[in-house]
Amino acid sequence: MEPTVLAEGGSQIDTIITAAGSVVDFSGTLLTTMIAHPVYAFLFAAGFVGIGLGIVSRLKRTARR
Repeated sequence: MEPTVLAEGGSQIDTIITAAGSVVDFSGTLLTTMIAHPVYAFLFAAGFVGIGLGIVSRLKRTARR
């Protein structure tokens, strides 16, 4: 089966790789913007604290068994 070639001359996998790079760039820009503002940075960190407390809680519950 021949790979589908797009009008630009690239294959579909090239398009996917390019799109993935764009998503990573956008995510990096979004994260940088969030961390640059103190309130957003606090909320971002608070989410990780909640995740950490949940993991510790599950580990303690598992250890009791």
